Amino acid sequence: MTANDRATGDRVDAYFEAKARFEEARSARRLAEAVEHARHAVACLAPYAGWYLETGKRPDALNGPGLFLADACILFAVTGNTQALSEARQRLASVPGTEVWRGVVARGVHHAALNDRILATVSAQPGVLQTKFPALVAAEADAVREVCYWLAELGRVHRRKQGRSFGLYPGPAEG
Repeated sequence: MTANDRATGDRVDAYFEAKARFEEARSARRLAEAVEHARHAVACLAPYAGWYLETGKRPDALNGPGLFLADACILFAVTGNTQALSEARQRLASVPGTEVWRGVVARGVHHAALNDRILATVSAQPGVLQTKFPALVAAEADAVREVCYWLAELGRVHRRKQGRSFGLYPGPAEG
């Protein structure tokens, strides 16, 4: 085993460790901590992606790295951490064959812009129904649902059930 092989192995191990800590923190709703662990995992992503591709596996948005990136990027987006999204994009740009995963990061960038549009709309129209957002902010219903869910988890908005939808209001729910 060469020194380069050992260094790559260490980075792959570091990716899995940071990814596990990210998932644990996210599950426990320690979201600021989850963001930091996700950033560390992203820092280890290039060597991991290279190793992953060398094993003959094909990149897919629904496999391990793709799912991690989707989860990490939505969290980066709703916390306004555009620098972390940029870092993910840069890390993957250095690894040939990761176009599918780059698309996952691009979706996170789209979610960050959507996040800002949703927050502005909720501030201007408290109580607006979540089902109205795809038309109001020119976005897909799935993306709106995902961003609204995480904004509520972070306490940046709160949702009240109204019929078959939710009314969205600024800030965390009271009491």
